[in-house]
Amino acid sequence: FDLDASFTNLCTDGGRVSLPDAATLKSAIKTARAAFRQRTGKPGTKCPTLWRLDNAQGIAVYVNAAYLVDMIEAMPGADVYAGCKSTSPLYFVSADGDGILLPVNHKPGGTTVALNENAEQTA
Repeated sequence: FDLDASFTNLCTDGGRVSLPDAATLKSAIKTARAAFRQRTGKPGTKCPTLWRLDNAQGIAVYVNAAYLVDMIEAMPGADVYAGCKSTSPLYFVSADGDGILLPVNHKPGGTTVALNENAEQTA
């Protein structure tokens, strides 16, 4: 599958981004779900969690945190690149192959929690 033909400027325009390790991300998701369950009385699995990545231009790209854990575990040690827009997919490059993770098209607020932003922005 030729990603560059399908997604223009996918690999290089947004630059390389750094990711958390899977254990840290899993812990943050678990903590957010517990807080959500305590605050709302709803099951913690109903708490949508996001992870914010900033590309080289400083544009925020939000991705589903649970899907990001899956990608990190499936492609350990992969180099990850963001596109030039907040809606561009993340491109994972590793010795085992390539992959993409599509961003979410909304910002945190309400019940949606961005795990790596401060509490005022995620409430």
